[in-house]
Amino acid sequence: MLLLSGYEQTLPCKIENIKFRKVRIVMKRKSMLRRAAALLLIMCLLSVAGCSSQKGNGIQTEVSSVSKETETAALTESSKEENGGIRTVINIDGTKVEIPAEVTGVAPTIGAFAHITAMLGGSEQIAASIKDLSPIFYSVWPKTNPDGHDTSSMEDIIASGAQVVYGPNFTDEQRGQLEAAGIAVLQINAFSNAEEMKSIVTLIGDILGNDGPERAKAFNAYYDSNIEYVKTMTKDLDENQKVRVLNLRYGGDNYTTVNGKDISAFYVEAAGGSFVSGDYQGTGGAMTVNAEQIIEWDPDVIFTMGRSAHDQIVNDPALASVSAVANGNVFTEPSGTYPWSVRSAEGALMPLFLAKIMYPDIFKDLSVEDKTREFYKDMYGYSLSDEEVKTIMAGRE
Repeated sequence: MLLLSGYEQTLPCKIENIKFRKVRIVMKRKSMLRRAAALLLIMCLLSVAGCSSQKGNGIQTEVSSVSKETETAALTESSKEENGGIRTVINIDGTKVEIPAEVTGVAPTIGAFAHITAMLGGSEQIAASIKDLSPIFYSVWPKTNPDGHDTSSMEDIIASGAQVVYGPNFTDEQRGQLEAAGIAVLQINAFSNAEEMKSIVTLIGDILGNDGPERAKAFNAYYDSNIEYVKTMTKDLDENQKVRVLNLRYGGDNYTTVNGKDISAFYVEAAGGSFVSGDYQGTGGAMTVNAEQIIEWDPDVIFTMGRSAHDQIVNDPALASVSAVANGNVFTEPSGTYPWSVRSAEGALMPLFLAKIMYPDIFKDLSVEDKTREFYKDMYGYSLSDEEVKTIMAGRE
């Protein structure tokens, strides 16, 4: 990520902060005066109530009601002034972060969060995003990030006018630059299972405001329903009946995989499968794996990200004896506005895709294509063409 020079960028921000503090002081003084006036009015009204109580309960009740309404109005107005158009959201790690009451510009730093933001009604609030969002993303949400601001650049994020930035892996220096520019920062590093994913969807809905929270609730209910559906359908399978599955990827002349901490393992197990690399530690963050280890696992099914990786796996002589390869059970995972098997909203469809592959007899009435059309219509408000459905199911190139 590109970094800004410290003095040139922070000095204007400090000046603005000084002005802001002055405004807050004036606002607080006005608030105190209004409170005093409100309390004085309340005392007068109560005095009138006391003098009038001998004339009947009707007058006393009326005055008491007026005094309560006046007090409530005064406190509400005071709260608005003291908040200065600020509200608080709670990050998934429990920290409280102040953001503008009305958020008009956000910068999700990864593609998964960009498409979750768009799904929750915030596509036109995205002021900066990653560069390589899929073509279908822009078909569904054509007005996203119209100026092309890139979240890999701190300068671009600041220039975009974003008020809130959220995503993983900020350095302290980057965070400091953004906050000095008046941008709220929410660092989100935990999204490895369904519960964490739902928490993130809820959080982004809260950040966006408007109908974001209601959309988040609707998505989370749908997400849970798909997981519960595949679990229920496969709950009676014995361990020796479970299909053995490997998530295998290829790049830079190496195969890599993930272990049981990855959300793709959760999807396999929810759909009744056995994730063969669950305990794998690998070497390095990429978890490189060699042909010997793949042969030892001997998965029944392999799914991979991208058609080129699929072709590499099925044509590799070193893997010819692996059951998944020998039996033609290597599948490219679908990819729409974002890949399904990673931490994305379309991951809600991944358990259905896996269940249909692993247990076609149990899920003979399930059409993943139809479910995809329904998801896009209900969650995105977009009607897929038959050609777009084929493109999604084929996966990324």
